[in-house]
Amino acid sequence: MDMDRLRRQLVLHEGLKLHPYRCTAGKLTIGVGHNLEADGVDAGLILQRPIMPDTKITEAEAMLLLEHDIACTLPGLQRLIPSWDTLSDNRQHVMMDMCFNLGLHGLSKFRRVLDSIAATDFDRAAYQMLQSTWSSQVGKRAERLARAMSGDVDPLDIRL
Repeated sequence: MDMDRLRRQLVLHEGLKLHPYRCTAGKLTIGVGHNLEADGVDAGLILQRPIMPDTKITEAEAMLLLEHDIACTLPGLQRLIPSWDTLSDNRQHVMMDMCFNLGLHGLSKFRRVLDSIAATDFDRAAYQMLQSTWSSQVGKRAERLARAMSGDVDPLDIRL
């Protein structure tokens, strides 16, 4: 995976917030989609200081949390997608992005997408992505990711 491009893609889709905020699911979040309610202890350990609701972090600290979140997400994706290592960087970035947005459990419910990826039918995977409720909720993000999945192009190169 091209980590620099993946980081930029996740910042594009998740945003970068240096103060805690409530995400659309109502969870206290900071940085690039880092859920403090699920990962608050980890954030404090990683940054070596307590993270409180009124805490402000630096951009460098947000990137450190993002690196940690990517590293923690990867093993779950490798289990969920047995062909993970054969996917192109672009398609790995798509799935990592979806996992950041949905969580591993949420992504695991996308059986048609996952089955299409297993069958290397990436056009069908993209189609299934766009047919989901998730697609209507995230709009352009889903469109960008589906185009990247289908065409094996970097999501950052897709202009909407």
